[in-house]
Amino acid sequence: MLIGKKKKIAKKPIGNTLDRCNLRRHKLRKTIRLGTLNAQGIRNKTGEIIKGLEELKQDIAILTETKKKGNGVEILGPYLHFYSGVPKEKRAKRGASILVKKRYITTWEAVNENMIKLHMDLCGKKLCILGIYAKSDDENAEVKEDFLGEIK
Repeated sequence: MLIGKKKKIAKKPIGNTLDRCNLRRHKLRKTIRLGTLNAQGIRNKTGEIIKGLEELKQDIAILTETKKKGNGVEILGPYLHFYSGVPKEKRAKRGASILVKKRYITTWEAVNENMIKLHMDLCGKKLCILGIYAKSDDENAEVKEDFLGEIK
């Protein structure tokens, strides 16, 4: 029996302290705040939406039921607004859009009036965000099936 001698327990290092790549990854790690909102038309609400997103410190927001016509990009405060809606000659309905802080470099595609796709490169990682406004339950089954087929 050993009296007076303490056992030395080696402390486990956190991660591989010699791995510089790992250290770099920890420094680059950043939280991206993402949210969604069913806007029910954004024509007169853009200021209110931007103010709310800034208060919540959102980086990315997906808006549905925007009721915005056409496809395009516009600048709204600190955000780039990518939108996809019905053709300009039709009555405004449906629509999906994505608001992204300007510092993120993106490419995008307006798939149709219900879907928008955004590609981003965040800290060397590729990210694809889909903004989808689904068909309502009032639509017939065939229209819903076609829509689900487009998503796949």
